[in-house]
Amino acid sequence: ICLGDDLNDAHHAIEAERLFTKCVALNRRIHGPHHENTGDAEQALRICQEREVIIKTENGDQIFLALRYLTESDEYVVQREGENYTPFTIDASELHPVLGTPVVCHGLKKDLCHLNGNIGDVRSWDEENECYQVHFDGKNLEPCPVQRRNIRVLIELPSEAKIAR
Repeated sequence: ICLGDDLNDAHHAIEAERLFTKCVALNRRIHGPHHENTGDAEQALRICQEREVIIKTENGDQIFLALRYLTESDEYVVQREGENYTPFTIDASELHPVLGTPVVCHGLKKDLCHLNGNIGDVRSWDEENECYQVHFDGKNLEPCPVQRRNIRVLIELPSEAKIAR
């Protein structure tokens, strides 16, 4: 679990989530579903699967959880952390992924069109050029600057088998 936490803290969320998924399965098989180690691994996985985004509000930048993406309207269902908050929809252009958030590229043209459909972690934000540095998952692709309009927060990771096309 410590390795997964370290990966997540270093903004390697995709790798961390895959590690936690394997860790949960292994702990269930070895210790059973009710063992403390299994519970710890499940909790770490739940935390890693949270998709935090920043939304500018009248009170400044606030962190919300992206719960779902609505393709037909290009909106996200988001909610403040905690059970007492009501989910609401917001236009995709209104939110920024927190560093480490898994994303998928779309709408890239010309020299970058080969990145469309590829997933990666947001590792940094370049204020001057208004783009994120995205490190791609498992395809020997070089990290690349991608504008916000060309990424979507990846709510659920596809299995590794689906990625290895």
